Order: sequence, then structure tokens, then C-alpha cells
Amino acid sequence: MGYLWLTGLKGLIKYDPVDKKSKNFFTSRSFTSHQFLGNPESFKISSSEKVLFTKTGFVSFYPDSINTNIPDIVIDKFTLRGKDFDLDSLIYYKTNLNLKFNQNFLGFEFAVLDYTNPSENQYKYKLEGLDEDWITVDANNRRANYSGISPGSYTLRIIGSNNDKIWNTDGANIHIIITPPWYKTILAYILYAILIATSIWIFIKNRERQLQEEKRILEQKVKERTA
Repeated sequence: MGYLWLTGLKGLIKYDPVDKKSKNFFTSRSFTSHQFLGNPESFKISSSEKVLFTKTGFVSFYPDSINTNIPDIVIDKFTLRGKDFDLDSLIYYKTNLNLKFNQNFLGFEFAVLDYTNPSENQYKYKLEGLDEDWITVDANNRRANYSGISPGSYTLRIIGSNNDKIWNTDGANIHIIITPPWYKTILAYILYAILIATSIWIFIKNRERQLQEEKRILEQKVKERTA
């Protein structure tokens, strides 16, 4: 049994009656009108072309030409404070990025490697450790910018779709570590703790000596008065 082609408010739908799964290929802006007359299975110009009639015209399509390939996604540019930053290898090959605490104004550009209709490619990205939700952008704004990120560990995840909304949900990922300044490292905090503990110990010892000296002087005065 083959696929059934149906129409709905969100576009063209391919339905698999065996698996009982459906896939939406076009957004509503792909069509002249939402008011379809009939079903695409009912109108054929040839064995490979189907027609959708609407109240204002018609739309034809070739089922075999619908782009069902899951596209690859790459990070193709990295900037620091808005300027290109030279790494030891291309950002395309990077899976980990180690930066200093003052290298925390980051920019990433990315691309879906599907050129059937690249202006219709869609993207979502999220910096895990900072963003709670996915951020959606289109092909004209395929970049992610972050300013003043605190030292820590993050993962930038990017997913995307081709023009027919076939999504690559694995996407491209890069792990980012921003190291803290030396005075905020674990070693620095250990030294701070040692210095504070030493200062308290010195204060206590000095206070004990002071009290002992005051006691000695007081005892000496008592002896002199009772002599």
C-alpha cells in the first residue's frame, strides 16, 4: 500500500496507512489559499504530477521531488567580540572550545547543507547551561550571539531543517568551557581559606599572650600591695 496525500490547514500531508504516521511538508504560506477543493489524490496531470485546486487557483507538485533528505548541519564561523577569531583548527572540526574568562562575548554562524531552497531552511539553537528554551531563527539570521557569559561549562546545540521541513534533530554540537580568572579558581579559594584560618589562629594566639601578660601584671600588682 502506498502513501496517501492529504491537505490540511498547515499544508500538504503525506500519510502512511501502514505505520499510521503522517508528515507535513509545507507551511501554509506555500499555498495560494487554505480553501482546497478536493483531494490531491483526485487530480493528476500525469502519473508523477498532482494538482491542488483552491478557490483562487491551483498548485501542482511532484511527490517524488519532495525533499525528504535529512540535512547535515555545520558551525561554519566563530567570532569573539564581533571579530573573527583564529583557532588552532577550523570551527567546523571543533567539538570542544576552551576560552579564558574575558573571552566571553561569543558569536557562532551555522548552516544547513541543503541547497534545494536554502532561503526556506530553518534553525533552532540553545546554549545548554544558559538558555532554557530553543531559539528559532530563519535562513537570514543563522547565527547565535552571547554576551558576558559567566565562567562555566556549556554546550551549544543547533538543529535545522531543509526547505520541506525535514529536521536534523541531532544537529551540530560544541562543548564550551570558559575558565574563571585565577582569583576565582578552586586553588585560589583554598589559599583564601588557609589565609583566613591562619589569620584567625594568629589573632587567637596574640590574644592569649595579651591576656597572659595582663594576668601577670595584675598578679604582680597584687603581690606588691600585699607585701
